[in-house]
Amino acid sequence: MPSDEQSAMQPILRDIHRYWFGPLAAPADRNPEKAEIWFKRSDETDAHIRETWGDAIAAAAAVAWDLDELSREEQVGLIVLLDQFPRNIYRTTGEAFAYDRKARAIADALLVDGLDRFYLVEQTFVCLPFEHSEAIADQDRALLHFAEMAVNAPEELAEAKRLGLDFATKHRDLIRKFGRFPHRNEMLGRESTEEEKAFLAEHGRGY
Repeated sequence: MPSDEQSAMQPILRDIHRYWFGPLAAPADRNPEKAEIWFKRSDETDAHIRETWGDAIAAAAAVAWDLDELSREEQVGLIVLLDQFPRNIYRTTGEAFAYDRKARAIADALLVDGLDRFYLVEQTFVCLPFEHSEAIADQDRALLHFAEMAVNAPEELAEAKRLGLDFATKHRDLIRKFGRFPHRNEMLGRESTEEEKAFLAEHGRGY
């Protein structure tokens, strides 16, 4: 039986799922307009997430989750809350990555039975905690998951899944080269190497 804390958060997780994905009636459904909040930096989006769910992140991290008692939507909403929303709320600080370990542990537990039980658009976000990791084993795992998605994608999602695989490859290659994401160094108070400084001078994109 879920704890009172978990039960109190389940409606919040459903709200997050609706906000992030829109209505999904079937496994291949998607709402393309939602890509605006996923991939386009917006102060308005960040402010909305902060004001609506800012307090929920730490609360969720403190819950001892019984994941089997969550619906599919609630499970995915929990990943979005812990993995995506800190990146919106704490975008320029190390706090953006503070919940990555928790999100990754939950994703690991959810994927014991494979990707197939999640809707196609949800699969990307269930796997992103591994892509966000600075451990090469997690990066290799992310790459395998995104390759699986690309191979199995229906025609209408093939391009999106191909792009997902391309991004996963770029993330893995950075970790293979540097052992960490150089873009995070300043936010985490880490000193960049000369090689990392040269990379950062050439590439403005951060992970």
